[in-house]
Amino acid sequence: SNKIPLPVIAKNAEDLLTDYNWPGNIRELKNTIETAAALSRTGVLDAGSFKPLLTVDNYDGDFRNLPVHVNRPLESLDREMIYRALIEIKKDLMDLKQFAEKNQNDIVNNQGNGNINDVSSLAKAERQAIINAMNFTKHNKRKSAKILGISERTLYRKLQDYGID
Repeated sequence: SNKIPLPVIAKNAEDLLTDYNWPGNIRELKNTIETAAALSRTGVLDAGSFKPLLTVDNYDGDFRNLPVHVNRPLESLDREMIYRALIEIKKDLMDLKQFAEKNQNDIVNNQGNGNINDVSSLAKAERQAIINAMNFTKHNKRKSAKILGISERTLYRKLQDYGID
């Protein structure tokens, strides 16, 4: 649906994905592959494409049958939560990118209809992304800004602009 060509998955990536203990089940696998494909510049996904997206303590083959959350450091849980938030944000960004590409094509083809709702929907998407991040971090502005990829100062301004508490 994102019009991304099917990537080629290298053998070392297959091995890595096979050895990983998928705590989020098939949904996590799907999101991981989508994210790696979206971030790929070459269309070839190798182990390096996936390692930053996987929690380190879940792809050691010897421990793959142990319960996932036993003795799991908080930092690892934070990473997993941030990863899941980034997946959601990535989907929002892909939608925005498609929206922008459509508008660019309309302009190039002189078919822009000047619909004000198209413009306001971008602000709505940004507002919703901010609300999602704030809810996800339980209103921690520092973490929300980091997830959104903006400065805290910008986040404070946008919260004020959009009337978000």
